[in-house]
Amino acid sequence: MESKIAVGLTTCDSNSEARELVDCLIRKKLIACGQIEGPIKSTFWWDNEIQESNEWRVTVKFIPLKAKEIQGLVEDMNKYETPQWVYWTVESSAAFSDWVKNPLS
Repeated sequence: MESKIAVGLTTCDSNSEARELVDCLIRKKLIACGQIEGPIKSTFWWDNEIQESNEWRVTVKFIPLKAKEIQGLVEDMNKYETPQWVYWTVESSAAFSDWVKNPLS
């Protein structure tokens, strides 16, 4: 059986925003699971200067066909002007891949 899944990352400016995003993605069956870490310290270029912020990292596991729909919700629900949405396809154990695909069927 195919063992490819996708892992995506975004950041939110609060724990409550991160939880709301993960809950929405789960309810819509776009992701099999989401993990929230934070606060983390982010340093980045914005408005032509170096800035720092506390953020909450959201990691999600999903089937690759759901990436565009997830991106749309990340952009709609995130308070940032340019929210991070990066993802990649990964190999996983067959058992984990089956689990990721099962709730999303």
